[in-house]
Amino acid sequence: MAEDNVDLVYRAFDAVNRRDIDAFLALMSPNIVFVPRLVAVEGGELRGHAGVRKWWASILDAFPDFEATVLEVRAANTFTIGRMRYRGRGGGSTAPFEETIWLVSNWQNGKSVWAKSFRDRAEALAAAGLAELPMADENVEAVRRVCAHWERGDWAGPDEVFDPNLEVVFATSSFPDPGTYRGGRTVLDAWRRWLEVWDDFSMTFEDLIDNGTLIVALNRLHGHGKESGVPVERDVGVIFEVDGGVIKHMVFCDRQEALEAAGVTA
Repeated sequence: MAEDNVDLVYRAFDAVNRRDIDAFLALMSPNIVFVPRLVAVEGGELRGHAGVRKWWASILDAFPDFEATVLEVRAANTFTIGRMRYRGRGGGSTAPFEETIWLVSNWQNGKSVWAKSFRDRAEALAAAGLAELPMADENVEAVRRVCAHWERGDWAGPDEVFDPNLEVVFATSSFPDPGTYRGGRTVLDAWRRWLEVWDDFSMTFEDLIDNGTLIVALNRLHGHGKESGVPVERDVGVIFEVDGGVIKHMVFCDRQEALEAAGVTA
């Protein structure tokens, strides 16, 4: 599905920000043709995983704190068209660097076979064979952004997508103390208290289901108990109520409850 390719873009740039080149390469075809912006300006291209590794090493050498933010991404057939913001400081000069580019990727069987950067929006669209960007579902996009933040350990998430009166229900022991919490600060404080019992903790986003009324994210928790050291891995879900791109209500629950809310029979 085209929307699955959107998730791959978020996963790829999460891997960049985590400096996990193996996770990044897992999303690239061994025969990928890759044209990052500076190479595109020079009229060349990089090929295969060796070419990707060359880009990876050069960008981190130039900007050790390089960070990529996915500002928006759309899917059309096998293509994704994303607007990205790159930031960093020069390794030698510490001079700040920031630019916004358009990245077009062609995906086949869950891997990018071609990717090229553009400074110009119209050129990016033309490369994907489009006259205009496909319309985005702002509610789905809000949930995708939140899940991307959670995957990289930013539990607060992007403030602008949450209603000030956000209501959150923790309905399973896989999450903090069961109950209902209101207001972003109250929710975050409850979450942070719960994180204190773990030596390490992470959440992996697996799938998104939009049933027209609710949006359900399927996630997997990973961690080790601080006291016991016992590894824990659980399949869970989050049910979102979103209106106009603003998240109003969330329910953290077990996987079965999430699937039932989405109208899916496991």
